[in-house]
Amino acid sequence: MTESGQAGSRLATKRRFSFASGVSFEARIDPPDGLVTFVDVLPDIYSISDELVSMSVKDQAARGQHVSCARGCTLCCRHLVAVSDHEAILLAHIINNMLEGDEKQSLLRRLGKIVSILERTGLLSEMIDSHANAFADRGRIINAQRRYWEMQIPCPFLVSDSCSIYPYRPFLCRQYLVSSPPVSCEGSFKADHLVRKVTVKYDLASAAASFDGCEAKSTMAIPLPAINIVNGLLSNFRRPKAPADVMIAAFLRHAETHFSG
Repeated sequence: MTESGQAGSRLATKRRFSFASGVSFEARIDPPDGLVTFVDVLPDIYSISDELVSMSVKDQAARGQHVSCARGCTLCCRHLVAVSDHEAILLAHIINNMLEGDEKQSLLRRLGKIVSILERTGLLSEMIDSHANAFADRGRIINAQRRYWEMQIPCPFLVSDSCSIYPYRPFLCRQYLVSSPPVSCEGSFKADHLVRKVTVKYDLASAAASFDGCEAKSTMAIPLPAINIVNGLLSNFRRPKAPADVMIAAFLRHAETHFSG
């Protein structure tokens, strides 16, 4: 993975990135100075993700498969979203340090209500354990996702049918696009409802969950409703630091090596 571009001056600048496979694209990023953790560069990686997803959407459209997702459709906002540990820390930071007043209290109430529902049904502990410690067990993961979907719990960040953290939405939300009719999404997990997902060439969601900031690690995913519960524990883990450009390049090499389709 090589990266070239004008040095950042705390203003987002357009950089060109090139994969070893020959794929090349531009993304506007604003990497922080000094030694940083992967959490610090997530906003830049999200910008890169958006460009890669856009490329995949255009490739699919050229094959006659057009994205059917549209503003106001919130069917996928009732799925169980798994985020990387890095994203969990960022989202918890947004909740606890960036939001204020009624907005913050309303979100905390929504999260608390969801956690209470999951505790009563016995899904909370299973959801956290399966995603954090047994992500390779697809049977357990799919079962937890199915049970969550059947409850039809709206995402805590969904406000008036709109994502309240859209610039910071997780990789999985950015990558989850379909070309099948919306009615198919209503029947998720049913055998007679086929959902045609748009294939993204680089699965940055999986790459982030298996990257420590410098190199590959065992996959750890956090169910989005549990981000505030596990935040204290995650914040105590040692996180590798490196210059932002070095870290971004290492992550994209990791994604290309292990999660390119």
